This record gives sequence, structure tokens and C-alpha cells, in this order.
Amino acid sequence: MPNSGPREPYNLTPDNDPTVSLTKRTINGSLVNITGQGFKLLIQTTCTVILARLVTPAEYGQFAMVASLLSIVIVIKDMGLSMATIQRPEITHQQISNLFWLNTSAGLLAMTLIMCATPAIALFYGRNDLQGLVIGFAILTPISCIGAQHLAILKRKMNFFRIAVIELMSITIGCTAGIIAAHRGYGPFALLVMATSTAIANTAFLWLGCKWRPSLPQRKQGTRDLVTFGGQLTFSSLIGYGARNLDSVLLGYFKGATEVGLYNRAQHLIAKPLSQVMNPIMSAVLPAFARKSDDSKALEAAVTKALSTLALSGSIIATICITASEELVSIMLGSDWLPAAPIISILAFFGIIEPCFSLLWNLMAATGNSKKLIYWQIFSSLIIVVGITSGLPWGATGVAAGFAISSLLIRAPAMMIYCSKTVNISTRKTVHSVTPYVLASLTAVIFTFLTTRSLPIENIVLTAIAKSSIATAFYACVVFLFKSSRTFTIDTLRSAVSIAKSKLKRK
Repeated sequence: MPNSGPREPYNLTPDNDPTVSLTKRTINGSLVNITGQGFKLLIQTTCTVILARLVTPAEYGQFAMVASLLSIVIVIKDMGLSMATIQRPEITHQQISNLFWLNTSAGLLAMTLIMCATPAIALFYGRNDLQGLVIGFAILTPISCIGAQHLAILKRKMNFFRIAVIELMSITIGCTAGIIAAHRGYGPFALLVMATSTAIANTAFLWLGCKWRPSLPQRKQGTRDLVTFGGQLTFSSLIGYGARNLDSVLLGYFKGATEVGLYNRAQHLIAKPLSQVMNPIMSAVLPAFARKSDDSKALEAAVTKALSTLALSGSIIATICITASEELVSIMLGSDWLPAAPIISILAFFGIIEPCFSLLWNLMAATGNSKKLIYWQIFSSLIIVVGITSGLPWGATGVAAGFAISSLLIRAPAMMIYCSKTVNISTRKTVHSVTPYVLASLTAVIFTFLTTRSLPIENIVLTAIAKSSIATAFYACVVFLFKSSRTFTIDTLRSAVSIAKSKLKRK
């Protein structure tokens, strides 16, 4: 329970030695998480397969319509204060306590705003049946706020394993509750049950897993700078989230719930495997970026290695999603969802570079450039809006194409240039660190399409395996043609094997 009396400060220093090289810490963090992340992906995949056969595309669409429209309000609940805790070189117990109470207040404010907006949201879509979902979202909003600072502390301390275990247990509880609700015929409310159960479990486990407890708020503790940083980050996030969720809002308004459902599940099938790659690496490197922000050479080396790691792992996932989209949809979602296959293929083209894009965005936040992020988000949002609205007449497929093309050809290159100049690292090295993997992915897609057009295989699982294997082989051939990517890939694999062996010996 909170208290205002004197107390021993909680240890806020990283559990790992910050002098260890970023490459080793990144791989180490990833390996610590890999078992949990693997089980997490298995649980989420199983949940997706089951729910897709219990919840219709239209019901998924109803849930996504509400979630997308409320995304801007939901951003308010964090206020960028979690990143402020991670990014700050030195921070006190009382400062984090003040941030905790601000987070909690923001969550309650967001809940109130959503509840007040319930009739307006139903009127906007012309569907009164969405009001229950909106109220459910309102109740869900403040729950995660209560554990936001606990999660930030664990990330600051680089306690990757504990975070992975908490996520795994929370998702298991949430998926189980969602499947039970869907089996009993709750439709879109089953998805709300899943989200709420996951949030409650996650918050409870964060409080159990992080022994930090807040004190009552106090004035004159140097919190204003943290709030200013968080406010700038929140404003840039509001712009970005608004533009990024405009696709589902417009599809819901003009095309209906089924189209939104197909689009939402296509995004989900790409985002989940990519997040399994991004989350462990991002957790490992962001605190290190914040501590190296004053050393441009060290930061540049850290960023290029992290970009290469993400490009290597993320682009191969996107390549498989592009080349085997029909088979993946049939296996994961069932034949009723086949119209989502071309949407997956199109969105996955941006997925080739999306993990690197996310890293650069977070790099700017971690190095304290929240004001520069506002300028970027304005530019980026304009590009997204133009791309999405250009494709809207052609439904979900057109929206996906508009977003992917504008993002891959304009936003991604622009982010590399803008971020490099902002944090004072080499643009050439930034681009060079990802180029071989992008070329490998695009080449693999073309040659896989040409060589698998008439595969003599009837079994859909075997077809998916064959296409994925062929795409991976082409991808590897191109990666090993470039000296830089060949050397990096071999060194990364050797480091991973070495760290894995050392951990096994300790056990």
C-alpha cells in the first residue's frame, strides 16, 4: 500500500553490467526470453486458431472498430511516463511514485472520457450494439495504468526473464478466458473478455514480480521535467496512433465490420511473429541507448548492430508471410478467412522493414528527442493518411496497399535519414545495416513466386512448409552474397551459440 513515511529506496540500477557490449547483451536478453517468447507465440497461435473458428470476421470487425476509434484516448493513459522512467539516467523513488499517481489519474480520466463518448461512437458507426463494447473498453483502460511504472522499472533494470514470465502467464489466463467466452457464444465480447483478463493478470503479476511500492505524491521532487518529456512523447504518439488506426475507422464507417475484421486479422497474423522478434531485442537495447546518448560513436555502433539483428530476423518472417499467405490463412484461420490472404501479403512488404522502423522511433524517444518526434509524427501521419485514403475505394486490400507502399517507399527511408541526423549517427551506416536483408527478402519473394506457381503438393501444410523453405533458401543465398551481412550473420549465430552454451554450463 502507498505510504508517505521515509523508506529505503528501491534499487533502480540495471541487474546486468552496463559495460557489457550491446551485441552480447542483446543476444543474451533474447536468449533469456526465448523460451518464454516461444511458449507465448505457441499460446497466441493456438488461441488465434481456435477463436477464428468461434468468432466471425464481422464480430472481429466490431471489436476492431471500437478499439481503433478509442486508440487515441487509450494513449493518454500512459502519458509517456513509462519511457520517462526508462530513459532518465538517474531517477528517485519519489519521482517514480509521482509518475505512478499521474498514470493512475490519467487512466481514470481516459475511462471517464470513453464512457461519456459511448453514445457518440455508436452514432458515428450507426450501430447501437457497439455501446457495450465501448463501456467494456472504458473499464479496461485504467487497469494497465496501475502496473505501468512497475513494468518500466523491470525494463530499466533489464530484468528480461521476469518480464517474459509475467507476459506468458497473463496471456495464458487471457486466452483461456477468451476461448471459454467465445465457446459460450459471446461473439465480440469474448475478445473483450480476453483483453480484460490479460490486463488484470498482467497488472497483478507485475505487482508481485516487482517489489517497488509507491509512496504518496509529493511536490518539488523534480517531476516536472519527466512530465514534460512524457507529454511531448504522448503528443507525438497521439498523432501517430490517430493516423495508424485511421484505416480501421474508415473501413468500419464506409465498408462495414466484415471488411474491418479481415483487415484486423491480417495485421494480427503479421504483427504477432514480428513482435516476438522485436520485444526481446527492444527491451535489451533501449535502456542501453539511453545511457549511450552522449557518446555518438558508441551509440552508432549499438544502433547499427541492433538494426542488423532486427532486419535479419524480421525480414525473413515477412518473406514467409508474403510467399505463403494463402496457406497460412487456411491453417490459422480457416477457409472463411481466405479473403485476408492478399491483405497479409501486401502488409508484409512493409513488415520487411517495420521492426527497424520501430527501433528508430524508440531510439529517438530513448535518447530524449521527444520534441523532434512530434515533427516526425506530423510528417509521417500525413503520408499515412494520403496512402490509406487513396486505397479506400478498393476496400481493405486497397487500404493495405496504400499504407504499405507509402510506408516502404517514403516513411521508412525518411525515418532513417531523420533519425540518423537527430541522434548524430551516420545515415550511410544506418541504411547499409539493413539494405542486404531488404534486398534478400524482395529477391526471395520474386524467385519463390516464380518457382512455386505449380507445386505438385495437395496438402496445404506441406505446401506452406515447401514455400517457406524455398523462400528461406533464396533469402540465405542473397544474404551471404554481401560481405557485411554474411559476417554479421555468422558472428551473431556464433555469439548466440556461445552464450547458450555458457548458460547451460551454469545450470
